[in-house]
Amino acid sequence: MSTARRVDYQQKFRFNWLNDPKYKDWLKPVENDRSRAYCTFCRVGTYAKLSDLKKHLISKKHRAAAEKHGIRYALSPSPSMSSSQPEQGHLSNTFEMGENGHSSGRIPLADTVIGFIGAGKMAQSIAQGLLLSGVVIPSQVYATAPSTSNAEWWRNRGVDFCQKSNTQIVNVCDVIFLAMKPQQLPSTLSQLAVEAAGVRQKQKQIVISVVSGVTLSQLSEGLVAARLVEPMIFRIVTNTAAEIRKSCSVYSTLLSSDLESKKKVKALLGSFGLVEEVPESQLNQFTALIGSGPAFMYVIIEALADGAVKSGLPRALALKFAAQMVSGASSMVLESGKHPGQLKDEVCSPAGTTIHGIGELENRGVRAAMMNAIQAAANRCQELSQFVSK
Repeated sequence: MSTARRVDYQQKFRFNWLNDPKYKDWLKPVENDRSRAYCTFCRVGTYAKLSDLKKHLISKKHRAAAEKHGIRYALSPSPSMSSSQPEQGHLSNTFEMGENGHSSGRIPLADTVIGFIGAGKMAQSIAQGLLLSGVVIPSQVYATAPSTSNAEWWRNRGVDFCQKSNTQIVNVCDVIFLAMKPQQLPSTLSQLAVEAAGVRQKQKQIVISVVSGVTLSQLSEGLVAARLVEPMIFRIVTNTAAEIRKSCSVYSTLLSSDLESKKKVKALLGSFGLVEEVPESQLNQFTALIGSGPAFMYVIIEALADGAVKSGLPRALALKFAAQMVSGASSMVLESGKHPGQLKDEVCSPAGTTIHGIGELENRGVRAAMMNAIQAAANRCQELSQFVSK
């Protein structure tokens, strides 16, 4: 085949799907070969021929992979074999919230560009969850930070890391995560105000703050000063379990935020775990519970394992089973619908081993210590807002 004919052949098959909403969000071009496409769900290549794409779309392997990415797949008989419809079904290329608070279809995210100002652990966990869920691909994500200490992590995942370029994030991104320390937020917003002077900005960008203690009103004042035009501002609390899609998140927003922005934020957060909208007045408490709480649980798991080692178990087995036991107990609370006190009572037989252990926990004040830990973290969250207000 001549070079000219091969180019025509490749162009023909590429354009059969590139702009088709049924395919474009999970199929990507293969570099230097437009006759082939790459499925980001199954991680396999296929010919970019309509009949081959339709077969792949309804295959068991693809449907199973789509479900793992949190995508709702629905089979629906087609009355015709036209190129505008798949032969036997279609895959939703959008996302919505299911009954359990997880993303499951209907909110368009394929053209959404996401940026992170701040590239540390929390930003990495959120980005990892988004990428694992399949709601975005690396080419849709940007990150920036004052130093390059975390640059390798982002670049290894195909994300564009741009050092000290907050303005680039603001100029190209539809959704912006603010993921720096509270003490760094004022200087970041001041820098944006200087860099954005005279630059035409996008309108109604979604700005999601992960910054502890900084209120929506403080964010609004700072973002207006930073020359963002009519931003949709959200304040969220999540945790690092987002990186394995086991997180729990809450968010609050201003009354000016539109419904579409709320749906998009809920879809993004729901792609890596449970999500609920809550009043802003509760966010400091949620920061203590779900933001700091995992660290408290790690201490508990470590202590349980230490106790088992002290009793004679090997360290590796003790840690593995302590973690699994805590996971199982959590699932019992979530799935049984029973109060934790009732579940505890069901394990405590009269004069048995468990009630003796419970007695020791009460004697040592473990219950009070956990309550005080949550209160202390919530109080500190409130104090952090002072770094922005000054």
